[in-house]
Amino acid sequence: MHTWRISFGVTLTLGAILAFYAMSRLDFLAPHGRFIVQEYWLPITVHTFLAAATFMVALAAAMRRLGLHDVGRKVDLVERSLRRGEGDPDLTRRLADQEQGEFVE
Repeated sequence: MHTWRISFGVTLTLGAILAFYAMSRLDFLAPHGRFIVQEYWLPITVHTFLAAATFMVALAAAMRRLGLHDVGRKVDLVERSLRRGEGDPDLTRRLADQEQGEFVE
């Protein structure tokens, strides 16, 4: 899976959590909500977008720095080599049993 997809999903999830938390903590501003939105919609939108983009890029950079950007490709490569019979013979045997529907503990 691509790094940007993972960081986008994590950013959306954390953004939603933060938005719900902020709504619960800032309920005293509810009577002034219409005024705040009319007067400050542009700065709020710009700052929210920039904060989300910064978090997303920082998360993607951290994943690349830690070597997590190609984990899916590496796992796929190991699985293909095991299915060909290379590598650990016990894992190869268990994979063959699994393909035949025999699940041995």
